[in-house]
Parts: sequence; C-alpha cells; structure tokens
Amino acid sequence: RRILAEVDQKIHFVRSADIVNPERLMQTCIDHLELLEALKRRDKELASEILIRNIDWGRKNVESAIKDALIRAHMSV
Repeated sequence: RRILAEVDQKIHFVRSADIVNPERLMQTCIDHLELLEALKRRDKELASEILIRNIDWGRKNVESAIKDALIRAHMSV
C-alpha cells in the first residue's frame, strides 16, 4: 500500500491531466476491470499483459497530456 501511495502521489499531476481525455478514461477503466478479473482468477500472465499494455499506452500519451495541462494552466493564470 505504501508503494502504491507513493507512486500515486508522484504521478498525480500526469494522471489528472491525462484522464480528462474521454478515450483515455474509457481505456483505463476497461484495463482496470480486466486487471481485476485476471487477479480474481489468479492469472498472473494475463494480469502482467494488461498492466504492460496500460502502462505502454499511457506512456505514449503522457507527453501530449502534460503539454495540454501546462497550456491550460498557463491560460488560466
């Protein structure tokens, strides 16, 4: 729990900027639901695949999400 809380704290800005995109929100929800099902079935391989897919997809989108968030923050000043 402590590690997850630390990770959550470190990526909060990116997550809050990234999740405003409806497509990203939908994909994140789908991935998390699939991950929960895989964990319930104790399917480590599938859970790992889902996590890797989610992280890779997020990594590809994070740069544009940060740029958009910084632009919005700058415009509201």
